[in-house]
Amino acid sequence: MEIIKLENVNRIYSNNGAPYTALTDINLSISEGEFVLISGHSGSGKTSLLNIIGTLDKPTSGLVSIFGELISAKNKLALSYLRHQKFGYIFQVFNLIPALSSFENIEYPLILAGVNVESRNERVQSVIDELELNDISLKKPNQLSSGQQQKIAIARAIVNQPEIILADEPTANLETETRNDIYKIFRKLNEEKKICIIMATHDELAIPFAKRLIILENGLIKSDKVN
Repeated sequence: MEIIKLENVNRIYSNNGAPYTALTDINLSISEGEFVLISGHSGSGKTSLLNIIGTLDKPTSGLVSIFGELISAKNKLALSYLRHQKFGYIFQVFNLIPALSSFENIEYPLILAGVNVESRNERVQSVIDELELNDISLKKPNQLSSGQQQKIAIARAIVNQPEIILADEPTANLETETRNDIYKIFRKLNEEKKICIIMATHDELAIPFAKRLIILENGLIKSDKVN
């Protein structure tokens, strides 16, 4: 089933008053359960495309539909609800809260959602067990390696049981072994939980883990093929 559709999407920014085109005439359809890798050189439009798919940004022109509903028809409250219910976001910057333990960082989205304490504890512990994070669950971010921090960020992104995970350069500056570990986690989430993974990266090590490869060049889709 199609869950994401972009039709003739363009994104133009203002760069010191001059227009800068990040995306040009993007037509894209993504179905549930896919693992899509968006690749391309720096400045190719990867982050712009990911932000529009995740409703973090709006296109200058064109239509975006998520689960069959036009994003342009939704107000801020409805978009916030959609993000919270359907998406998990993972970025290059981990955005962990320094004063909280790993467990508490993972738990935080559930607190915001008003989930009761017993359910929170069960869901957080389930994610910790699944990603094998028990040995670091009580540590704070400054006690963790970069790879461990990213794994906590992934756990936080999936604790709300999203249908889509958006990952923007999630392994930048990580060592090769750690990058492979992260990609294996994404593949496991995709295959076992059927979460749709959409990841933007220039890391060629990620290619074998994805099921579909989209290459951007100067804001255009250069190729789109089954991997």
